[in-house]
Amino acid sequence: MKNGWAFLALNILSYGLWGLAAKIAQNKGASSPTLATLTTTGMVIVTLLIFVPQLNVAQLGLDKSYLLPGIAAGVCVGLGNLFLYKSLETLPFSIAYPTSGLYILFTVVLAILFLKEQITFNRCIGIGCSMLAVFFLSK
Repeated sequence: MKNGWAFLALNILSYGLWGLAAKIAQNKGASSPTLATLTTTGMVIVTLLIFVPQLNVAQLGLDKSYLLPGIAAGVCVGLGNLFLYKSLETLPFSIAYPTSGLYILFTVVLAILFLKEQITFNRCIGIGCSMLAVFFLSK
């Protein structure tokens, strides 16, 4: 599976199942902090089983410039999950998850500003369509 598109398909499948499983847990009585803790536990299991065996320990000693952004990414995803779970306490699943997907727009803007990524006309159209989709999904 060297094709990035295959990994993206698995990403979409995994995130879709994550959303469903999280809402089922919440419907069965898990509070937002409990659900965030359980989600983190699942991530630790994946990390220990898949990522730690592939860890390049030699790389850790050479370049530490990625440590702070890497840890910040974990903090942000943890907070994002907690806030999403809190939103699910009062919003329908069919509104909360599609709307939360708009984080991508924020990421694109940050990538343009800080990483000097290029935005094309087609990408602008795609972003606009995403916003329209969220609008229609939330009505």
